[in-house]
Amino acid sequence: MISPGELKALIYLLDDNDPEVLSHVESKLLSEGPALIPALEQRWEEEENPAVMQKLEQLIQLLQQSDLAEALGSWYRKDRDNLLDACILLARIQYPGLNPKELNVMLEKIRLDAWIDFREDISPLEKIAILNHTFYQKHGFKGNTNDYHAPDNSFINRVLETHSGNPITLASIYAIVAQRLNLPVFGVNLPQHFVLCYLEETGPETEVSPFAKTQFLNPEHYGQVLFYINPFNQGQIFGRKNIDDFLAELKLEPRPSYYQPCRPVDMVQRMLRNLLYAFTRQKRYDKVETVKNLMRVLEMDDELDDTSDSTGNWNPEQST
Repeated sequence: MISPGELKALIYLLDDNDPEVLSHVESKLLSEGPALIPALEQRWEEEENPAVMQKLEQLIQLLQQSDLAEALGSWYRKDRDNLLDACILLARIQYPGLNPKELNVMLEKIRLDAWIDFREDISPLEKIAILNHTFYQKHGFKGNTNDYHAPDNSFINRVLETHSGNPITLASIYAIVAQRLNLPVFGVNLPQHFVLCYLEETGPETEVSPFAKTQFLNPEHYGQVLFYINPFNQGQIFGRKNIDDFLAELKLEPRPSYYQPCRPVDMVQRMLRNLLYAFTRQKRYDKVETVKNLMRVLEMDDELDDTSDSTGNWNPEQST
């Protein structure tokens, strides 16, 4: 680890006019890795030279981006069933100081509010009715139709704070809470919209506990799809025919993936596509490059030139 004295000397040289000196200093600081971020932030607070402050900000951002890419790569290799962790990582694109514990408190509040109303021997539809009431009426979650393409709609912390987001982020929060209640609710990667499905419980029933559960269920342990849920439209229940009609409107051939549960990594890749589109629309090219780097981590290299929107708003009632 670099010594305080050496750090002070290197930061002093950030104001040097010689490009070679500046390049060497920046390379040396970046080689220290994310562990240097707190020290650079402290130096930024103490610095009075605006030019040096700007260069420190740039270095901090580069180190944060490197740390984020490494963390997402680790998730992709080792823990890709943990949807919540991936959502938290993506939120660090805009909110690097995010506290995961605060998010977990919010999620547990929703889960417990739903659990209180659960009873024994109720049907899947009744369970979802209770969760819908908790999610949309008690907590006021809704689709953001006023600023649909805003990047904040894709960040779990902001959606939990504002109770407003796009289909896939609302679906992610809904599914995380549902699975903590032991409900087999999973994402469905439908074109131009993202929905959820409820699978048939084929094994022995599991008690829904009041105690915190952070498990992520595996769709392979359950049966066929019983029904679908539209998280962007107050948790509306709909059936397979609605998807048939929607695909017909889009003139798309039905595929099994449009009807079956997808993997968390599919959801995270779709979130990145949405963020790429949102930041490109806003001409925030620094964030565009950050998102592209994360897409490379998730092996999405062939999509880096595609900034088309993939979040489209759809109401099944309008397609029947």
